[in-house]
Amino acid sequence: MARNLHVSCVSECTLCVSAGIGDTADAFDQRALPLALRICAYIADNFRDDISIADIAAAFAIHPKYAMSVFRLSYAQAMLMREDANVLHIAMESGFGSLSAFNKSFHRLAGMTPSSFRRAGSTA
Repeated sequence: MARNLHVSCVSECTLCVSAGIGDTADAFDQRALPLALRICAYIADNFRDDISIADIAAAFAIHPKYAMSVFRLSYAQAMLMREDANVLHIAMESGFGSLSAFNKSFHRLAGMTPSSFRRAGSTA
């Protein structure tokens, strides 16, 4: 991932995280959604500066890997709800190196697999 966060990231960030506030939001760790929204606000306020994931992590007193995980999983969650792409494609598009890593991270945060999350959202 590039060091700098670009302007297009701001609108995509808000769109992706906002998708997690619907009927399936209670499936996600309730600490993660507000954090993801706060990260989006931080990006919106600071995107003109040369900010990095380390800057974002420092601003919220979290580990950079956790910051990226929250952001990537919010993006993946939105993709699961609005696209028919397979889970492997979504994992790769979300920046995970493998389907296994994606499934583990997603399950840890949501308490269910990405496929279960998608099914739950389609019946809501």
